[in-house]
Amino acid sequence: MLLKLRHILLLISFIAILPISNAIAQTAFNETKQYGLASEKVFNLPPPDQIEKRFLNEMDQIYRECQTDHDDSGHRDCQCYAMSFLEDRLKYKNVSKEVIKTGLRQVCLDPKKMEGFYFGKCASMINVERLIQMNKDPNEVCDCYAKKVPEMILNLKFINAKTLNEVRKVSHTQCGLF
Repeated sequence: MLLKLRHILLLISFIAILPISNAIAQTAFNETKQYGLASEKVFNLPPPDQIEKRFLNEMDQIYRECQTDHDDSGHRDCQCYAMSFLEDRLKYKNVSKEVIKTGLRQVCLDPKKMEGFYFGKCASMINVERLIQMNKDPNEVCDCYAKKVPEMILNLKFINAKTLNEVRKVSHTQCGLF
């Protein structure tokens, strides 16, 4: 019962996203970036009672994995990601879960969520005393980092651990963390 309720709530939330015109979202995506923003995502899914239970369970698992993965939950809207997974799963029923997830690396990214995530990362790793001695405001440094990293991530053509580490290193330097 709880699982059904969770699926129904997730699909109801999905319906709230539908008013965004598919044509507008597609145009915005094509004209601007290489990634997919959660706020621009439009889903094309059948009603929940027409979806096999195993696929709904898999979507629920993807959602939980996203929520518990520190990096994933700091970069993306996990609900959007799970719904995107379900959409692709229904198209490619015989493809492995990992292959589908790989194809979704750049969807449902949330710039505001990333800013908060990277401000927190910065605040936890900076040496405030050192920055003050260098006449740098720790808040300004972390604000720079929190804005620079998402900006660079959203302009990547491909996101993986290596590219994320490079983005972080460049942002450290540009924002005066090191």
